[in-house]
Amino acid sequence: MIVSDDAGIRRILESNKTIAMVGLSPKEDRPSNIVARYLMARGHTVIPVNPGQREILGQPCYASLKDIPVKVDMVDVFRNATTCPPSPPTPSPSAPGRSGCSSTSCTSKPPNRPPPPA
Repeated sequence: MIVSDDAGIRRILESNKTIAMVGLSPKEDRPSNIVARYLMARGHTVIPVNPGQREILGQPCYASLKDIPVKVDMVDVFRNATTCPPSPPTPSPSAPGRSGCSSTSCTSKPPNRPPPPA
């Protein structure tokens, strides 16, 4: 199910408190970092997932979702659109590190494409 209205997003965030962020950037000006700081300031636990980092925003960083040792409520994916599936995968309740995960979000920058022919 795709949710894009404010009420739906609010409902998801109110019911999901531990959020794994795949592709979280350590750079403060990146959207993923801005969103992570926003969520943390409002009481959410943000778990960075970025194989190139050890720590982001004072939190230990994991190389992959399967490495996360705690229950995750939601996975938020910040990746280039060319690396994301057409629709976010349905989280598997039996996947290691994601037991009980109820939501997946894929936030991506559209790929660079040439303009359509005139």
